[in-house]
Amino acid sequence: MRSYRFLSLYLAAVLLVMAALAPAAASAGSPPPAPAGTPAAPPFRVNALGAVLLDARSGQVLFSQEGDKQLVPASLTKVMTLRLTFKAIKEGRIHLDDQVAIGPDAWAQKVGGSVMFLAPNTTARLEDLIKGITVDSGNDACVAVADRLGGSADGFVAMMNEEARRLGLKNTHYVDPNGLSSENHISPLDMARLAQAYIRDYPDALTYHSIRSFTYGGIKQDNRNGLLDTYPGADGLKTGYTDEAGYNLVATAHRGDMRMIAVVMGVPGKGLTEAEVYKLREDQAAKLLSYGFDSFADVEFKAGADLGRVPVYKGKASEVGLTLGQDVLVTVPRDDQGKLAKIVSPPAYLVAPVARGQAVGEFKLSLPSGQEIFTGPLVAAQDVPRGGFFRVLWDSLKLLLKRLLHR
Repeated sequence: MRSYRFLSLYLAAVLLVMAALAPAAASAGSPPPAPAGTPAAPPFRVNALGAVLLDARSGQVLFSQEGDKQLVPASLTKVMTLRLTFKAIKEGRIHLDDQVAIGPDAWAQKVGGSVMFLAPNTTARLEDLIKGITVDSGNDACVAVADRLGGSADGFVAMMNEEARRLGLKNTHYVDPNGLSSENHISPLDMARLAQAYIRDYPDALTYHSIRSFTYGGIKQDNRNGLLDTYPGADGLKTGYTDEAGYNLVATAHRGDMRMIAVVMGVPGKGLTEAEVYKLREDQAAKLLSYGFDSFADVEFKAGADLGRVPVYKGKASEVGLTLGQDVLVTVPRDDQGKLAKIVSPPAYLVAPVARGQAVGEFKLSLPSGQEIFTGPLVAAQDVPRGGFFRVLWDSLKLLLKRLLHR
């Protein structure tokens, strides 16, 4: 009997010491933030082959009509050409004042379509070429930039497709830098994502997209995006047209901190004058923009916000705060913005050491309908180092008792 009791005490002591000396169990990593849900389809259709409305800050899709369908972008292709141009400027590989040689393949009379009238055997300032692309939709300017940055148009197209892959544009393929070919393809959703990344990474580009007219070589041309004059807050982005594509427009506007991106592709022009079809595509884009601003609101939750506390064992502190590791922005129906359900799912307890920013639970947001629109990690707000020997020993005993009592 004595030997049995001694053996029991010995085993209990061993278990206690092992629990005290064992390293803290690693917290299970929370999944990455889940994409926000898409609200119900709006009660209208757009007169186009495809259309998308995107909130530029949250990235949420608020409207999609054939959003994943590959369509011909025409001059919307130039947004990628401009993105790579501003990327090169940011990286110091080229500068706005640089003189760019106009090679034979960039002469206006050879390129055709909309041009800024670049002359043979000349040079042009890079900034003028940018204006020639954003305002004049100059096909010749695109070729000149492509030659300068890619060594040739083909070399630059390879860069365009690589950038599309890097951005995750799965329904996009380029064959030229200006959109003249009907073999260029992009979906409305990819176009909206590209515009979002372009504006986010190079916001100063909007200064050029919002220019109303540009004069080069004594020839004045007006920006074809009429929304710059008719829609409040509009400051971009790009029009496009070819016979195969129809009439395209990616438009963006802001109201306060909120920015919307509307894409309409393949607006029909049969039987309409040029002025009438321009107005039609602008009306379709304006309808989307207004739907976004009038029907939705952005709701932001800041990193560091207090989301409760959770007990900590074997640490120098007995609890740790919970928070978000990064700002969370969601776009919700305007009527629901004050009614979001915040669901905090922490563990029952943690075991030190705990590192600040360590994922320790889950945070969810739901609409009143129950639709989840965000899932992301809860993180520890502070470091909690491992405690001293007696703290670890005492908490180990408490944990052992807790486990025994909850068997």
